[in-house]
Amino acid sequence: MARPVRRHGLAVREHQRVLDILVQPESMRFNATIAIMVMQLYITYLWWSVGIYDKAHRKLNRRYTVCYLASLALMFVTLYIGQPWLRITFYATLVLNFLPPFLLRGRLKKGGFQLDLTSSMTERLGLFTIIIFGETILGIINGIVALGKLNAHIWINFSLGILIIFALWWIFFALIADRQSRKGFITGYFVELSYIPTLMALGMIGASFSRLFTVFENPDDPNSVWIKNLFAVSFCVFLIGITIISQFLEYQQLYNDRKRKVQLIVLSIAIAILLLSISGLITDLLIYLLIILVLLVTVIVIITRIWLGIELGNRKEEEA
Repeated sequence: MARPVRRHGLAVREHQRVLDILVQPESMRFNATIAIMVMQLYITYLWWSVGIYDKAHRKLNRRYTVCYLASLALMFVTLYIGQPWLRITFYATLVLNFLPPFLLRGRLKKGGFQLDLTSSMTERLGLFTIIIFGETILGIINGIVALGKLNAHIWINFSLGILIIFALWWIFFALIADRQSRKGFITGYFVELSYIPTLMALGMIGASFSRLFTVFENPDDPNSVWIKNLFAVSFCVFLIGITIISQFLEYQQLYNDRKRKVQLIVLSIAIAILLLSISGLITDLLIYLLIILVLLVTVIVIITRIWLGIELGNRKEEEA
């Protein structure tokens, strides 16, 4: 029986050695780069194939194909270079991926093309946002599970966390849902770009929420301040992102007149939450979450009153 046991031990050690190699920073960078290159190649093929299946857009897809191929080549180069050129090359690949619409702008104007962000794309962005909101709620659940205990105080904190996420959901869709992007290809592109930091911040809210319960329970945790600040900054970036996206959307004239006021209110709440967290004055999680919820509910009440007043005014004008 000794031989099978010895073989099993050797297999376990070999498996662990392989895992140690795979999780090393260099191996992780190599594996991640290969995965991204595969996706980049597939996206490049999709843009190139537009010229085959849609002849009218063949001249428009060339800039995308060239830039994406150049970005793919730079990704391959990063496998064989080190710092500081690695970082520079990485940012160059990002620039190349976001560059084609700006290179295409002049040709669109010259050819009389009018490409706008479609309603279906707006709907997909909203659906993707809902998915991120779901992941954020999962972060709250993971944070509660990590405590390993349940009592009335923890249940109240859990409920406040869920209410905060639903308040963010309400504010997001009250300002952005069912709103079309302003006309223009570049304007629509800016809407899409604005979604990136906004949804990244929303994801970070969920990720930091999973640790927020723990650090408030253990204030001596060395990561306590860092987690709190990360949560606050993510919250602030998300609310600012909502404001930026709303700047590129179309509203009725009466809504446009009040939109600036709503944007200033949202920005003020974002700054207030950031200052509240960075100051470190609140050491109790229940009070901290309750203050955030009250601020968000205040925004909801103000937006509801403004929007409701506009709709009532429109109805009175129609009846008159």
